[in-house]
Amino acid sequence: MKTMKISLVLGIVILFSSCQFILGMFNDPDPYYPEIEIKQGATVQEIGAWLDVNIEYKESPDGAVTTQTPLETWRLRTGDCSDIVILCMYMIRWSQNKFPDFIYGYLTTKGEKYGHAWIQHEGRFLECQLSCKDVTDDPNYEMVKSISYYNLMKYGTY
Repeated sequence: MKTMKISLVLGIVILFSSCQFILGMFNDPDPYYPEIEIKQGATVQEIGAWLDVNIEYKESPDGAVTTQTPLETWRLRTGDCSDIVILCMYMIRWSQNKFPDFIYGYLTTKGEKYGHAWIQHEGRFLECQLSCKDVTDDPNYEMVKSISYYNLMKYGTY
């Protein structure tokens, strides 16, 4: 009887593991990339300053909506606003063990509205392309959608 229970449990575990592997059902909602060097305890401003110096903003070709992983942006050293935001979120997560939200909305400059992305961290809106400058009270930023770190990393889209 004991052997039968162990066999049944083992069979279920193997079947479940095989289904996960074969179907690719689960994306890792909290990936860790050792290649991305992150100073433990780095402030958001230190992370923002690093992004300003090391990651070049580049629009997606033909206005296409593409999303790079944090590792792709790290390796390429370039990305659009959402790619930079995703890398910033990742760096905050692994340096401070905090989970900022991805914010999608509109930025108005010179009377024109553009789709844009930034983060919400500890109740404040921060512009990742400007050394994580606080833009909470800036009327040029209009939030449309907020996505948690977990959902963004799990589903890889906004």
